[in-house]
Amino acid sequence: NEPLCLVTAPGVELPDPVPLHMLEELTLILPTQHGRIRVAVEKSCAAVGVHPEPAYTVDAVTTMKNLVANGDGVAVLTRQSVDTELQAGQVAVYSLADPKLVLPLFVTYRAKQQLGRAAAATLEAIRRLFT
Repeated sequence: NEPLCLVTAPGVELPDPVPLHMLEELTLILPTQHGRIRVAVEKSCAAVGVHPEPAYTVDAVTTMKNLVANGDGVAVLTRQSVDTELQAGQVAVYSLADPKLVLPLFVTYRAKQQLGRAAAATLEAIRRLFT
């Protein structure tokens, strides 16, 4: 599972972690309804009685990050997807809680087929990165 986080422009003051009910109060940027992040957000929010309405629905992660950096709203994204912008000081990142939002990740390969060294090393690197 990869944790999802709330991405804001620098200087936005929010509690950390941000409770899910606060998503109803923020100018929210989410992917369209068929995106995995959108499904995870809606499912987790519905489980606790929260129903945020996005101000923007955008599928391009680059566009979402630009809108956030310009102060046009906040987005729910993976931490990995905003690491470069976070290091450059273009965005801020907050954890989400109550419940914690995660995006399940999958690696598919043939169980009955021997993995080559490159594939095995890649799989091990992915495991280390996300566990």
